[in-house]
Amino acid sequence: AGEERAVDEAALTRIAYVRVAGKGVIARIERPRRDAIEAGLIVRSPLVDGGEVCTGAIAGYALDLGWVTITPRVAACRERAANAFLASTTDGLTLDARISHAWSLGPLSLSAGVQLGGAALRQQFSTMGLAPSRTTGVVVFGASVGVGVAVTRNVVAKFAAELDSYTLQREPMRWETSLGATAMFGIGVLR
Repeated sequence: AGEERAVDEAALTRIAYVRVAGKGVIARIERPRRDAIEAGLIVRSPLVDGGEVCTGAIAGYALDLGWVTITPRVAACRERAANAFLASTTDGLTLDARISHAWSLGPLSLSAGVQLGGAALRQQFSTMGLAPSRTTGVVVFGASVGVGVAVTRNVVAKFAAELDSYTLQREPMRWETSLGATAMFGIGVLR
């Protein structure tokens, strides 16, 4: 009190805040938008009979729209299967969009969402006979739940579980659906 000080912008630190804009007694609270870059590892149950778990990576950009977050994502994983006559490798590339809602509980957040997208499955075979490689298009949809833990002000550790339906056309009039359960662990960096 009673002192004059010059404020040097270089000495100031930007912090996140909630802006309150009001007129009279009614105020509107605007929460700052917090988009995030997300990346992590995935483990999915096998889609091929007798296959091993599919392991890989996932990345996305979470668009914070207030009540919901829309996250376009890309994921890739590899699954192997073998029996006495045939060994196969299935590489999957999935593009989807997840729509979710999160509830903040201090440093924790809980989320629930749905996702819809498509995948390409490329299968290669190793056998004594003739088994050419094939690529199959797949429609993917499902639901997910997740937990986030704030590590720093801008970094969140995330764990999510998804149950997805993989629908593909086996023959001209025959469609087949497989369920896949996926566990994901990743990091989100808030922008």
